[in-house]
Amino acid sequence: MRSSWALTATDFPGGAAQAARLLEAIVRAAPIVVFRLDRSGQLTYVSPNVTRLLGISQEQALRSDTWTRSTDPASFEKLRAAVRSVLDGAAGSAEFEGTFDFGTGPRVLRLFCCPEADPPSSHGLLAYIEDITARRAAERAMAERQEELRAITSASPDVIAVVTPDLRVAFVSDASTSLTGIRASDRIGQRIGETVHPDDRPALLDGIRAVLAGAAEDFVVRVRTRHATGRYIVMEGHGRPALGPDGAPTAVVIIFRDISERLALEAELVKAKEAADAASAAKSEFLSRMSHELRTPLNVVLGFAQLLQMESLSSEQREWVDQIFKAGRHLLDLINEVLDIARIESGALAISPEPVSVRDVVGETVTQLRPMAAERDITIDWFVEDDDICVRADRQRLLQILLNLVVNAIKYNRRGGQVLVTAFRGGTNSDSSAAEPSLDVATIRVSDTGLGIAPEHVERLFVPFDRLGAESTDVEGTGVGLPLTLRLVQAMDGELLVDSTPGQGSVFTVLLPLAEGAPADSRSRADQRRRPASEVCGTVLYIEDNEANQALMEQIVSWRPGVRLVRAVSGSEGVQVARKDRVDLVFLDIHLPDLEGADVLRELRTDAALCHLPVYVVSADATAVQARRMRELGADGYLSKPLDVPRALEIIDAVLGSQRDVPHEVVR
Repeated sequence: MRSSWALTATDFPGGAAQAARLLEAIVRAAPIVVFRLDRSGQLTYVSPNVTRLLGISQEQALRSDTWTRSTDPASFEKLRAAVRSVLDGAAGSAEFEGTFDFGTGPRVLRLFCCPEADPPSSHGLLAYIEDITARRAAERAMAERQEELRAITSASPDVIAVVTPDLRVAFVSDASTSLTGIRASDRIGQRIGETVHPDDRPALLDGIRAVLAGAAEDFVVRVRTRHATGRYIVMEGHGRPALGPDGAPTAVVIIFRDISERLALEAELVKAKEAADAASAAKSEFLSRMSHELRTPLNVVLGFAQLLQMESLSSEQREWVDQIFKAGRHLLDLINEVLDIARIESGALAISPEPVSVRDVVGETVTQLRPMAAERDITIDWFVEDDDICVRADRQRLLQILLNLVVNAIKYNRRGGQVLVTAFRGGTNSDSSAAEPSLDVATIRVSDTGLGIAPEHVERLFVPFDRLGAESTDVEGTGVGLPLTLRLVQAMDGELLVDSTPGQGSVFTVLLPLAEGAPADSRSRADQRRRPASEVCGTVLYIEDNEANQALMEQIVSWRPGVRLVRAVSGSEGVQVARKDRVDLVFLDIHLPDLEGADVLRELRTDAALCHLPVYVVSADATAVQARRMRELGADGYLSKPLDVPRALEIIDAVLGSQRDVPHEVVR
């Protein structure tokens, strides 16, 4: 019985002719060229598809010189040897691969030849040639790509791993050896996570499974991996799927990075930050304590000096009291400036920027300092280009800046000299190379006709306590005014410039950002209505443990005959007095022997009968942070020591007088 696939000419209605046509059609469509060689090695047949596949005609293909000219001699000899081995019966078949160029570009051809029939010695030979140029090019490209990937993975300091769906390692980069001490080749075929700490392994496996299932696009995991030495290193892994032709995940690629050093560095940074925070807190506490310890005795000195100034004194006595007050104020200014510099350097100085009228601050500065200028026969003038120029600044600090600059312009001027304060929109900072000035700043300039400063000494102006030799003259000073001024200007995003010519004078220029909007109410105390003493009556409670401070407050209150003062030396006693006595106003110290002032304030504010009682904190802690904290706890105001006696009387008048509209404020 014939095999079902074997066909003979009798199977075709047209006989042999039809069978030949069918065979011809099959050969034309085939992807290979068929050749026949006789026993002598002469080409006797080539399939008609040679033109389509090799780009040469059948006639050209049958000529031997077509083949000798299209390749190099060595390759042609290898081709002839392969064919001859079959013709001679030395081999049952032979293969050859070589490059040929028939004038249409190099082609890589693969030849397979075998006997035409058995026995091979009595028949010719059939050869099949396939053009594999594209295949070899693809293979070369693939090899190059693989080499690039190998180079990349070898050069990468990170471990690159490929995990199969059965959770085994199919590939791992060379970095695994250097990072873990285990050869990369030893990991191939292992289950992923064998060297991962047992507590971390579930997170790693869950991430891989989620990506393989298509439930997640990627995952990030942190694991401890055992080193060959037995210790653990911390590695962070980022995994993503490797997709097959259908877009489904076929594996997971994970990049592991050793983050042990990074974590150690982060831990050190945390420790360093904690240490810095502790140091900052200690410095803030030191500043608070120093402020308290220095201001407390000055409170008594300046307080009683102010009370004496309010008395009827002889001219000699008044001169003595004025000298006491002047010296005390000088010491207070020095304390304030030194503490302010320390606060700025520690980041503890609070700046409250707001729109500030330049005209108001310049005018107030000049008004305050005209008497000082007159004593030295110095003319002081001022000019502000626009009434509505506003800068974004802390008004109190800006006034402090201008007072420092103008005071210096007066002190270091020649007798009969001049001081000019001007202000205008625009300005050019020290870093600007543009010809046009910046329009988003305002310029405030203080010029004098003094001795001037040598260029090599300008930088020393801003070194604390360096007075450039002025300490040997009769000009009073501490050497901290300008250093503080510079730091205050910088704290308000401004710039301070100096231009000085020895023998002619100096120009100090302050550049500050312009502000939009109306300036805050800058009325002076003199604008606030004063109550006649006869209208003021009530009870003031002073919670303070320092006897000298108590005596001072007693003398202040004595200026209001209708006001009674009751005292408490501890926080708990103060709360009890407030509950038992009919108290109208409380002055509260912060540092008490039993309770902190903040705790006393909380008790007063949580007591239904006392929650509306006006409470003003009086403390030697002049920090803005403390003042803000007490205001947040419910204080109506904050007065720093040394007390401003007129201001204390104003508060008493406002609270106990016929009108109770005393403004909430912090008085420094």
